[in-house]
Parts: sequence; structure tokens; C-alpha cells
Amino acid sequence: MPLDPRTLPRSRARILAGAAAIAAGSAVIPTLPGAAATGTVVMSANVLSGIGRLTATGQPAPAAPMTIALGVARPNPAGEAAALHALYDPKSPQYHQFYDVASFNQAFGVPQSRRDSITSWLRSGGLHVFMVTAPGDLVEATGTTAQVNALFNTTERTYHAGGRDFVANDRAPSVPAGLGITTVMGLNTWQHASLPQRTAAPAAASRCYPTGFCTGIYQPEQMWSMYDLPPQYTGKGQRIAILGEGVLGDEKTSGSVVADLRMFEDEHHFPHVPLTVHCVISNDCGTDMSGQGEWDLDQAASTGMAPGIDHLDYYFAQNLFDTNQAAMIGGWLSDPQGPRQANASFAECEQGPYNDAVYQAPGNVDGDGGVQVNTGKTDPVLGLPLLGPTGHQLGDNLEAYAEPALKSAAMMGRTLFASAGDTGTGCTAIVADGIGPNGLGEEPYPLNPYPAGSQYAVAVGGTVMYRTNTDVAQRAQEYAWPYTGGGSSPFLVAPDYQQGVNNLSGVCVTDPSGGTGATGQLCRGVPDVASLSGDLLVGYADVNAGKDSSNGGTSLSSPLWVGMWARIQQASGAPKGLGFANYTIYAIGKDSTKYARDFFDVTVGSNGAPCPTGACVALPGWDYVSGWGVPDVAKFAADVRVQPKPVPGPGDSGQGGGPAAPASNSTPTTAAAATLPNTTGVTSEAGRATLAAVGLGALVLLGVRRRRRRAER
Repeated sequence: MPLDPRTLPRSRARILAGAAAIAAGSAVIPTLPGAAATGTVVMSANVLSGIGRLTATGQPAPAAPMTIALGVARPNPAGEAAALHALYDPKSPQYHQFYDVASFNQAFGVPQSRRDSITSWLRSGGLHVFMVTAPGDLVEATGTTAQVNALFNTTERTYHAGGRDFVANDRAPSVPAGLGITTVMGLNTWQHASLPQRTAAPAAASRCYPTGFCTGIYQPEQMWSMYDLPPQYTGKGQRIAILGEGVLGDEKTSGSVVADLRMFEDEHHFPHVPLTVHCVISNDCGTDMSGQGEWDLDQAASTGMAPGIDHLDYYFAQNLFDTNQAAMIGGWLSDPQGPRQANASFAECEQGPYNDAVYQAPGNVDGDGGVQVNTGKTDPVLGLPLLGPTGHQLGDNLEAYAEPALKSAAMMGRTLFASAGDTGTGCTAIVADGIGPNGLGEEPYPLNPYPAGSQYAVAVGGTVMYRTNTDVAQRAQEYAWPYTGGGSSPFLVAPDYQQGVNNLSGVCVTDPSGGTGATGQLCRGVPDVASLSGDLLVGYADVNAGKDSSNGGTSLSSPLWVGMWARIQQASGAPKGLGFANYTIYAIGKDSTKYARDFFDVTVGSNGAPCPTGACVALPGWDYVSGWGVPDVAKFAADVRVQPKPVPGPGDSGQGGGPAAPASNSTPTTAAAATLPNTTGVTSEAGRATLAAVGLGALVLLGVRRRRRRAER
């Protein structure tokens, strides 16, 4: 049922009225290539380039299960662009009047009739629809291989290349015209994100040198002093989200991710943060445990920087395939209580306009390994020698959904922080060949990692910091980590906040689809900021599998920023938060006085080549190695403070607009599959607190818009 602004809280009604004024008369479904009112559209980007040159080894069983995800165009991109500009224009009446889930859906969501047409078409082919995001821009379903083949007019086959067996469609899928479907994810098991490789932890013992600096494993309390975190602000009123996949366990299961968090908190005398696990794929997080070390690091880094947050939310899927990444993002953005800051410590290469004419050799289907061989060809887009196999030239199927989805996050005042990668200027997932420190090496193919490379994410690079030999640790030296990700996208235009930045020089050669609309414009550069990643001598303390441990990489850098941003949000006093962090970060960076006060400018180090002007080196100001540098959190927070303390807006609760009320300790709850929203409470023995078990897939499918307050007792 449409929302009536007269029945809404005044703050939400103002947002809807402002959106109507900005976007009046411009709501149209974006034109898609080859689309017509009737008939079908061939989704040419949703087949692996060069797949026709591989010999299939067979076909998966007809009854083999598959998960399919459809990105769906929202109807009014021009209106969204105008609204986004107004939300971040200090002179606009809409400045920082961010949408919540319901008001964004009302203003910009996919019409119900189109949602119904898409879900009806999927169900007509026998598929089970388990997720429709709140704005209707993502639809996910499960079915058998035979059902998918028939519905999408393609054939799933098995292949072997680069030492991997995988499944892929042998030709581009077809979908009904006029539905605004922008991408089909899940047709192959080749494209996926990767986690950084892990090796042995840095030396456990601290060591101080005659020059006056020390190395070793840094505790969160040491990081507070080295990055000048204000002690009066510890994240109160904020929630943090971690995107990931697999098994998290509970605090009673020794060695599980959740138990590791409790052990970490106890060792540092931090309060037990209440937490909820949202399993976004049919209420099932799967069985994978291979990422436990990463999730341990994410939670220890983010909550270690902000131990006073109100809540920790895990939006977890079953794996890192594009369908599951999309569900993580869609689940976070469909949750009315979704945190204002989230972390993603995984990446795959950004989408590029590659095609069969370029990649002739079957080996070029390889995406994660293999020897780099000069093929004698030159990339027509980048003008560089084509080395193969370098895989992930195939790009991803996620970006067509995720880029507009993360734009909506900015409009809802939310920020995704993402690791810039651990392979220098080359894409993170190209070749994991195990060379160099931490088992990683600089990779030569200059694509940005995604989602860090998104226009609507904060890409976080890495540094190495040595501390002083003093009771209160301070920075003795900090330089760019040689393996930090960074560089220029060849395809995504630099967003408005990045325009006019010194040292940003890379220009786009095409847009992601191969069109000329972006040609010659400044292209997106990453990272935006940096923080500690460490090296073989320096790491960050966490708990892994029930034991004290340590880790590093840019998948440490990103969650450190999430926690520091939560402190800044609390300190700001902004009733609905500061919004998408890059607008604030770049505003400070462009103000020479504030920049000198609020950042430590990393000007030493390099992460390889090529950059638009040659080698990628750290420079004064913003650069392709460390972004703007690392923050002085207390001074940054002082420069963005709006009022002495946060004040909730009328009718707001949680993260939709003022801070959430503090919650008592609780264990996580994970909902079983259900056809109705599950609100059964589970009592925690530790904190005697009740949390709603969130069956998020069912929740967003049924379009629940009202906020649910958790009962405290």
C-alpha cells in the first residue's frame, strides 16, 4: 500500500515532499539496450568472455540447485541524482535529511507492478523467490539447473580451466523485455570475490630499536593513542555492520567467531556488544568456515576502535559468489535498523567491456591462478600488453546491481568501507600466486577492486606504522604499505566529491559497457583514505579459533576505519549522522587548514605501477597509494561537530535517524527458514536480553516497512 505522507513522522514527510519537488515528472524506467515493450532481451554481459572456445566436460545434473539474482533498474535515476546532490549540498533545505528504508522506497523504488511481473515470471519457470529487496532492485530465487536453463534460454555446462572445475552458461541468457532487468547473477561458479591470503602472524614479541621506534603486535588501546581517538566518544548510539559469509557460531561454542569476539572483549575489558546474525540467503548462512580468520579480524578491528557501539550486525551469506554478495548488500540496505557504517573485506575485479575478440586463448578464462604469459596481444582499452591467464578480465556481474544499490546507501546516510586490496595497483583477485610478503604480490593488470572501487564506497588502503618507545604509544613513522591496493579505474567516472582533487589524473577510456559516454573524463581513483595494514613486523591483535592471534592487510585497514568513523559519527552530534563518509572526507581534504589538522599525510612509499603518470607513489595530498592519508580522529571529529550531543529526530529510532537506545548484552540469534517474519525472542544467559531473530530474506520479501523494537529485559 502506498505511503501517505500525512501519516508519517514530520521528518519523513519532509523528505518525501523534497523528493517529489526534486524529481517531479522525471520517473521513467531507464532504457535498456535492445529492450522493447514485448519480446526478450539478450543479456550479453552475463556470459563469460571466451567460454565458446573452451570444450565443455559435461553438464551438471538437471536437479542440481542454483541461486539466481536479478538486478532491477529503479525508475528514476535523474531524480535520484538530483536528490543525492541536495542531500549533500549545505545550502539545500534537504541537506543531511537522509531517507530511511520506507521513504526511499516510496520515492524511488521499483513499482509494485514491475516487481510482480518479475516474480511471476520466475515462479512460472518453477523457481522459488526468497528475496525481494525493499526498493525492489534485487530479486533472488532458487531453482534447479533444468529450470534455469529453460527459463533463461541457455545451457549450463561444466568446464575445466586453470586447474579449476566450474559451471557456466554456454551463451548469454534472455529475459523478458520491459522489466528493467540489468544483470543476471549466478549462472557461473567462476566469478566471485576473494579474501586476502593469510600467512603466519607477525612476530609476537615487541622489539624496540636504537633509532627510537618499536614494532610488534598493536593492541587496540595503542591504536587509540596513535590515531588520537577521543576517549569521551566510543561509538555510543551507533551500530556497525560486517558483510561476510559462512558459520559464525555462538558464544558458547569455543573457537567460533562469536566466542572469539567475547574472548577479545574480555581480554580488553570491553563490554559485550549485542549482536545479530542476519542470514540473507533463505535464512541460511551455510557451512563454510574458511573465512573465520577474516571475520575475527573484522570484528576485533571495528569494535576495538569503537567498543561502546550499541549493536553489531552481521549480514552473512553462504559464499562470495556474486549472488551472495548482492544479497549481503541488499539485506543491509533493506533493514530499517541497518547500521550507518558497514565493512566489506573482500573484492573482485571491476566490470570491464571485454569480449571474445580480445581473449582467444582458453587459458584466459582463468581467474585465480596460473603463470602469466605474454599473449602477443595488446588490450584495446588500456593499451597494455595482454598477459594471460589473468582472468577477471572477465569482470563481474555484481556491479550493475551494486553500483546503484550503494548509491541508495549514500542517500540513506550509510557508508560501505571496503578493503582496497593487497596486490598493489593490480586487481586483487587476478593471480593469487603466493609471492611477496604475506603471500601476496603486486599484480600487473590495472583494474580497481570492487566494491572498493565503487563511486559510493570508501576504499581504504594500507600503511605500515612504527610506534614510539613510550608508555603512551605514538606514531614514530608511517608509510604506505608496498602491497596496498590503489590506482585509477579505466571505466568508472570520478564522482562529484572527487572532482578537482590534485593528483587525480587518470581518464576513462570507455564506460563499463564499452560505450563512449565516459571517454576522456577523469576516472575514479582509489584509495580514498588509509590506515594500518601492517607488514611482517607489525600487526593488530585479535582472537582466532580461541587463541590470541594477530593479522593485517587492507582487510584490517577497512574495519579500523569503520570503528573510527563510528566514533566520529557519535562525536558529530548530527541528528541523522554525517551520511556517506566520502563527502565529509573530501571536503576536509580540499580545505588545506582542516586537512593539515585532521590527517597525517602519508608521503612515503609506493605500491607499484602503472598509475596514470607512471609509478604509483605517495605524494603530498591525495594520491593513488594512500588516498588522503590516515586520520587524527579527535581533530577530525571536532571539525565535523554539529552540536554537543546527538538528538533523535521526530519518530526516528536506531540508525534511520538519531542514535539507537543502548541495548543490553545478548547472544546472536539466527532465524530458521520461514514464510512469515520471525520475531521469536531468544534469551541470553549472559545478558538476559531478548533480541528479535531476523529472518531477513523473508522480511524484505514481504515488504515489512514498520520498525520493530527489540524488547529489553
